[in-house]
Amino acid sequence: MNLDLMTHKLSIQATNCTPQATSCDGNLDALTAVAIQYMKHDARIVCWQLHRVVWGTWQDSGIHMIDKKALEAEYIEEIRIFNEMEELHLRRQGQKLIGRYITDEEGEPRDYIDSMSPLWGNECEDIGNGYCKLKDSQRKFSMVVPVEKKGTYYALVTRNYIKADEKTHQAGYDDYRFVAIAPEEEES
Repeated sequence: MNLDLMTHKLSIQATNCTPQATSCDGNLDALTAVAIQYMKHDARIVCWQLHRVVWGTWQDSGIHMIDKKALEAEYIEEIRIFNEMEELHLRRQGQKLIGRYITDEEGEPRDYIDSMSPLWGNECEDIGNGYCKLKDSQRKFSMVVPVEKKGTYYALVTRNYIKADEKTHQAGYDDYRFVAIAPEEEES
């Protein structure tokens, strides 16, 4: 997934998937256990906490955040663990994390459209170990994101699942998931 997705018309594609509702207690052990239960492949993580947004990876049945700090589960508001085949998406509701797991490897036939949304930042600094620091020098913001390929600019690839309303037959997106962080332009 790269510039091709940005320069071509959006097109409907087909897959097989069925979302599965899931939940866990809002602590790190429970979150790790539910991720082990569902996630079959290494993945990227984005976590919205009360005091920060932090990126990391899911590898070797463990959560690894970019800042090397342990994830403070009590401050999680939302978390997505995702790769090109699957996503675990949870949101805080009281003391629990509630959401769904979806995989494109099995389930009911579904149509979808992939799209790319540019991540902000007009500077990109490779900081090694599969991470890039995106900077917006005008606003003095920066964000470190996990990447697989070197690029000048990066975008978040989302998969938007299509469903028709049973009464009106009007089609629209009924769910979406994060797929990858891809370079908009790959470096030579």
